[in-house]
Amino acid sequence: PGCIRKKVLNPETGEHGYTKGVPKNVNLSVEAHNRLIDEAGEALTSVSYDGGFGDSALHPKFLEMIEHVSSKPQIDIIAISTNGSYQTEAFWYKLGQILSNNQAHPNKHGRLKHGHMVFWDLDGVDNETQNKYRVKTNFDRIIRNAKAYIAGGGYAVWKMIPFDFNEELEERGMELAKEYGFAEFRRTRVHRVEQQATLLA
Repeated sequence: PGCIRKKVLNPETGEHGYTKGVPKNVNLSVEAHNRLIDEAGEALTSVSYDGGFGDSALHPKFLEMIEHVSSKPQIDIIAISTNGSYQTEAFWYKLGQILSNNQAHPNKHGRLKHGHMVFWDLDGVDNETQNKYRVKTNFDRIIRNAKAYIAGGGYAVWKMIPFDFNEELEERGMELAKEYGFAEFRRTRVHRVEQQATLLA
């Protein structure tokens, strides 16, 4: 897979790889997070949670953080990107409830204009194809979690990164997205640092 965690270089050991090169994640405290949101004031109108070395929703106090940021009336977009292969269905249902206070609205072209949403990183259409890039994730569990989030009132986007292996899976992905209640299906190339090995200084 092309994930940054597979290519990272640990400058202390000179080793590459998922377990040898990746620094340990340090969770931002709820207090620090909320202070950043508060101090940004009225100028802050959108917030994106998109981890490079981890998944934001793994934070033990993530729901508390989202409750705080969603309470700010000037913030009209909260965007969360996740592989969704963890946490409980109750967790995702609750997240859907929190984010439903500003339901996303597509524009005339069918794309998001404003509102809160979660991008579900689904590059396959079953466990086998999902694990070609999203190693050690569980497709069936992701779908259960996504459906719980949708049931809670959340706006869900199925996000498929284009790869050679999933080129012929796009149509099936669109069918499943509609079947499972996703509001949108997007097959979008991303330009991220993970495309190159990264030196951690």
